[in-house]
Amino acid sequence: MGKPTMDELRARTRGRVITRDDPEYERARKVYNAMIDRRPRVVVQCVDAADVIATVDFARENGLDLSIRGGSHSVPGFGTNDEGVVIDLGPMGGDRGGRIVAEGTPEEIASVEKNGALPNEMAAKIVKAKIAAPQRIVALWRSTSCSSIT
Repeated sequence: MGKPTMDELRARTRGRVITRDDPEYERARKVYNAMIDRRPRVVVQCVDAADVIATVDFARENGLDLSIRGGSHSVPGFGTNDEGVVIDLGPMGGDRGGRIVAEGTPEEIASVEKNGALPNEMAAKIVKAKIAAPQRIVALWRSTSCSSIT
């Protein structure tokens, strides 16, 4: 069995599969930090978990680097790469994207019983794992992910 093609990836996903020959490629490949100028082979704008699974499988089976983009705000550019695959989770948040469910220092978030959709135990895990910087967190909750922005 050969490596899956872009056409096969398109057939396995409901979201947009954007390659260099797509007119939307330049917009889709860019991240918030304009100093990061990487050119992935494909950007998949996933609309559900099945799209994410199909895209991860595609990257693995083709031996390509994989980056996952939430809000496209990673200062060092972790949400993109050169010549690999980018999973763009933005469309999974719906028309209005994610929603802010907690804001404050990691300690403040972990100390309250419940922050919107962010349970105390999840906030405590974020703090303990040092996923977020120790100053201030805004937690965005999407149907499939929780991201932190500092």
